[in-house]
Order: sequence, then C-alpha cells, then structure tokens
Amino acid sequence: MKWLAAVVILLAVAVAAYAISVNKTRYNVPSDTTTTVPGQSYFSSEPLHLSFSYPSLYEATTTQLNNGKDSWDVVTLVPKGYVAPENGDGPAAISVQVIPNNKKLSVEQWIMKDARSNWKLATDPGGLGSTTVGGEAGMAYKYSGLYNTSAVVVAHGGSIYFFTGEWNSSEDRLYADFQTTLQSVKFN
Repeated sequence: MKWLAAVVILLAVAVAAYAISVNKTRYNVPSDTTTTVPGQSYFSSEPLHLSFSYPSLYEATTTQLNNGKDSWDVVTLVPKGYVAPENGDGPAAISVQVIPNNKKLSVEQWIMKDARSNWKLATDPGGLGSTTVGGEAGMAYKYSGLYNTSAVVVAHGGSIYFFTGEWNSSEDRLYADFQTTLQSVKFN
C-alpha cells in the first residue's frame, strides 16, 4: 500500500513539474537581460512567434480567451502592482491578441468582419491607415469605447496580431509607450 501511495505522489509531482515547464516554455521571458535597454523589460514567446520590449513600469500577463468557436492568446501590459477593483474596470493597457487566421482573411477583411477589431467603434476620420510592424505590412485605426484606443493589425505566419493601446489623452504616457513598444516588435 505504501508503494502505491509513493507512486501516486511521484506521478503528481512529475505532472506538476511538466505543467510548470510547459508554461515557462510557452511564455519565455529570457534571463539574459543584456539584450534589453535599462528601464525596459522583454517579452518573448516561441509559440506566439512574437517578441518585444516595453517599459519596466508595466508587467506582462498572458491569458487564453475563448468565445465558443475560437481560442486565442492575449498578452497584456498593465502597470506593475495594479489590482483591479471588484466589479470595476481595468486600467488603460497595452495588449496584443494573437488570433488564428483560419479563414485566411486579409488584414482589412479581418478588421471589417471580426467583432474583436471594434471597427464599428472607429473614430478616426481618415479610416484605415497603412503601417508596418516587425517588417509586416498592416493597418492602423482608432476607436473609442471605455478608453480611446489605437489599434494596429498585421498578419504573420497564419495568425492575426491585433495590437491595442488604450488612453484617455494623447498626452498620456501609455500613448507614447504603445508606439515605442510597437517599434520593438519582432516576429520569430
């Protein structure tokens, strides 16, 4: 009986160790800080084919969302130490959603057809503008909901990358940090 209990405990420890190692592999934050600029942090994920630097005053959180028919990954940058109020809204944030492009839509088609783009809330009188992120051609626009939002969408390697930066005023630090973060994006 003791033998069986020992095997069960050993198996549980092995499963936990595997789960931890998979999570560290999925969202690999390198320990080599020589590749970053002082005051900057670095996010890198091989499965998401994405890396970027961002100001160290933020912390990166990752989650996977599911709407019943699709699941996708979200990387969100929020101020360090931020605690969301119960039944309240979160802070303005920088995020990137990595969405499988199963229908092989162009960037413009995805913006117009997928509700996650919030295109129906677009406020930019110029509409869609052209941009480049990490060497990939994309489109940029602004929309307004709870916060004003700058949105940039690119396609890479079978996925749509939907970058957003939320802000109250174009003088907010987050507005500038979003632009700087976009400039550092690399697709692996």
